[in-house]
Amino acid sequence: MLTKLTLEESASTVLKGRILNGDLPPGMRLIESTWSTELGVSRPTIRSAFQRLTELGLASRSNYVGWSVAALSHQDLREVAQVRAALESFAAFLIAENPKRHLQSETHNELTVSLDWLAHTIDAGIRSQIDAADQAFHATLVKTCGNNRIAAQH
Repeated sequence: MLTKLTLEESASTVLKGRILNGDLPPGMRLIESTWSTELGVSRPTIRSAFQRLTELGLASRSNYVGWSVAALSHQDLREVAQVRAALESFAAFLIAENPKRHLQSETHNELTVSLDWLAHTIDAGIRSQIDAADQAFHATLVKTCGNNRIAAQH
C-alpha cells in the first residue's frame, strides 16, 4: 500500500526501523552513497533522512568521519517512547475535543487508510511492513490533530 510520506520521511522511517530493531548497531557508519543506492533515492534525500535521525537522537555526525548510528541506552529508548506517547495522546485528545473539525477533513480519510493498512499488515503477519504501517498511522494521527508544533516535535 502506498502512503503519502515524502522520500525523506520514507527513508528515515526505514533507517529508524533498522536502528531500533538492531539491524544497524550503535557506532555503525552510515554512508550516504550506500543508502542512496539501497533505498533508490538521491544523496541529498539520504542526507536529510540522516539529519532527521540525528534530531531524534538515533544518529550523530562527526567532522571528517561522517554519520554513524548513535548508542542508545534503555533509558533513552524509554524516554523517546514516553515523549511519543504524550504527543500522540494529546493529538488524539485534540481530535476528540473537536471531532467535527478534524474528522471531516481530508486527513480523516488518510487516518482511516493508514489505520486499515496497519490492521491489514498485523492481521496478515506482514512483518516487513508493520513498522512502516505503524509509523504512517501515528504520523497521520498527529497530522490530523492540526497542531503543527506537535507534528514538528513528533
